[in-house]
Amino acid sequence: DGMMVIDARRRVVAMNPTLERWTGRRSDEVVGQSECGALLRCEDAQGCSLPQDAEACFGLQALRRHQPIPAAEYTIRTADGARLPVSASYTPMQLDRHGPVWMLVILRDRSAQQARERQLQHQAMTDALTGVLNRAALLEALEMELRRVSRYRRRLALALVDVDELKP
Repeated sequence: DGMMVIDARRRVVAMNPTLERWTGRRSDEVVGQSECGALLRCEDAQGCSLPQDAEACFGLQALRRHQPIPAAEYTIRTADGARLPVSASYTPMQLDRHGPVWMLVILRDRSAQQARERQLQHQAMTDALTGVLNRAALLEALEMELRRVSRYRRRLALALVDVDELKP
């Protein structure tokens, strides 16, 4: 897991070697800089950069509310430019009531989990023997087309053919 500690202004106070490896930056280069802009280059699912002051920023939410956020999902850019899906937990910490608020951020690599989810979805939507889409896939495609027809006020034609004993 990648880990770092950030202060109330969301500047990096410390980071572990895993996060150094992912980002390609040493902690002595990063300490004092913004967690998102300078270090993680956080992105949403479409690859758009997340603004550092946006309400959608999980770290900012946890700091403002002084409440942990157990699992926020987004993407970071690795040192080689690849996109890495991560699950991040944010835990506010305060040594004493009058002291500064810090945040422990733990980032978990989700790429293997996402690959497994894609594999399971493929298995659920295709016939294992033929590789042809199954009924569940057909129903999902029909739902999508019905939404599209409704949205664009179009007509839809559907033809179903039941072929038995198609073997040569």
